[in-house]
Formats: sequence, C-alpha cells, structure tokens
Amino acid sequence: MKKYKVSIYPNVKEPENIHEYDVTFEQLFEFISKKRKKVNKDKMTAWSPSIFYPKHRLAQNAQYMYCMVLDVDQKNGPTLQETYTKAETHETIHVDWAYDYILRDLQHNQTRAIMHTSYSHTDEYHKFRIIFPLRNPIQADENTWKPIYRAAVEWLHLTWCDGLSDKSTCDPSRAFYTSPHTDQFRADYIDGDYIDWLSKGDEYKERERIEQEKKRQEHENRLAIRRSHNENLDGKRQVTFSDHRRYMYDLLKYDYNARLSLASKLGATIIGNRAERWTCPCCLRNDATYFYLNPTTATSLFCGHVKSCGDGNKPRFFTPGYIAEFYGYL
Repeated sequence: MKKYKVSIYPNVKEPENIHEYDVTFEQLFEFISKKRKKVNKDKMTAWSPSIFYPKHRLAQNAQYMYCMVLDVDQKNGPTLQETYTKAETHETIHVDWAYDYILRDLQHNQTRAIMHTSYSHTDEYHKFRIIFPLRNPIQADENTWKPIYRAAVEWLHLTWCDGLSDKSTCDPSRAFYTSPHTDQFRADYIDGDYIDWLSKGDEYKERERIEQEKKRQEHENRLAIRRSHNENLDGKRQVTFSDHRRYMYDLLKYDYNARLSLASKLGATIIGNRAERWTCPCCLRNDATYFYLNPTTATSLFCGHVKSCGDGNKPRFFTPGYIAEFYGYL
C-alpha cells in the first residue's frame, strides 16, 4: 500500500522536536480530520509534507516533499462569493462557495486530494487547505520545488479564479497547523488519480524562460533604439535625411508603437500580435502577408506565398523600414 512520509511537530516552536511517520492516504486523512479542541493557534499540532536531515525544521534541511499543500486563504476577500436576498426579511446575505466549488470539481475529476478548513475558517469567509499526495517524492531543493509549487498555484488560479492562494509561500520547511473541531470544521477526501506536478513544473519553467528571454530582447531593443538615436540624431549638428532614415529603420525594427503605426498606415488587419493583409510590394497580393507588432517575436515582414513570391522554401521577407519607405510612410 502506498505510503507518504510526514513530519509532525507537537510544538511548532521547537523545530528540532520532529516525529517522522510513514502514513497511508487514509491515515493522513484520519490525522487531518482528528477531533481537536480549540486552543491558541501556536499550540495546535503542526505537520509538514517533507522530511528533514538533520532533524531540524529548516529549508536547507528539507530533503523530499511527499505532498503538494495549497493554502486557500483568499487574502483579498472571498473570490467565489454569491449574494442572496432572504424572501421573508429582504435581508442581503453573502455566501462563500469556494470550498464547495473546488471540492465538487475535484470529485468530478476524481483527483486524489484531501481538503480541510483551516484555523480561521468561517462559513462567510472560507479558508482551507488542499493536500495533493505526490505519486513519487520530489526533491525539496529550491531549484526543483519552487517552480513546481508556483505552477501548482498558477493551476489553482487558472482552474478556479485568481486570488485564492499566494505563490510566494513555497518554503519546503513550512509547517501547517491542524484545525480545531468546531461547528464550522470540514474535512473531505477524494481517492482518485494523482496530478502530474512534475510536468506542470517543467511547463512553468519553460514559460518563465520564454518570458525572461522576451524581457532580455525588449531591453536590447530599447538599447538599440537609444544607440541609433544618439548616432543619427543627438550627435549631429544638422540632421540629414539619411540620418533620419537610418533612425526610422531602427525604430520600425525594434519599437512596438512604431510598428503598430506602420500597420495602421498600411491598412493591415490587426489580430492579436499580428498585422495581416497588407499589400506585398513584389506580388501585389495581400491574402498571405503578415508581421508581428511585438518585435521580440520577429522583426521582419513576410509574404506567405512561398512558391510564387518566396524562394520556394521559405516566405519572402522585408525589413519594416523598406516597406515604410516603399509606400512613402518614412
């Protein structure tokens, strides 16, 4: 039977007082849902879905994670709240459905998970945790765990709504308090399939890499525009047409707003990041022409008639400066 390692803290303020257990999914739920009296929060038993070596609850000592735990605290207020009016009194009441909606969807998708309300949960303002056991333990070092955890929070927000959780709280040594068994306490489990968090983490890292590359390219484009401005305009006592022409060629190559203005002048149809259906100066057709407004995607302008206008292997391409000059917009 599949087991998961957890670390239990009788007193969370004693980080070296760690009791490590191997538990089944059912035993983990029994531990989470156990009836406990309400005392001060810092006196509640706490736990971590990780193991530590040496046995001292520090991030650098965390070895492996055995569960993905997402705190739904809705810091900016209830995000899945609905408003009702009582028929008898016309009183307006607010009902938070966050716990119920997420539980319903996890049950429908048969996703292996445990849910339970947290210490400060109320019926009007849901605060709870979702515990996803991992198919296999994942290394707890920052480079491995951080993108996986952030991908999980991103998935949570994309699946339901923004504001449910905080992706910055990805400390692998974090301890989670158990909850007192009040009238508003809830705990549920779904014995279903695992979520592939490793794949989600890899996808998140790739998106981050692409975003960083885009920012780097945008920075380089701004520097190129500044260099061109200094060389062709600021540094000249008298700016010639050739100076202005060189600067505009660079501006149209690297600046989003200049490319957007060119698209408008060409009568192009703008669809998202693409400007389409402008007239190719070579084949005089407009049904396969396009360019990207954001120069980090590609700086050139293209005619997609590969065989009749291109070289037979790839589309014909033009610099934006050439097209602007050809049509008299420079």
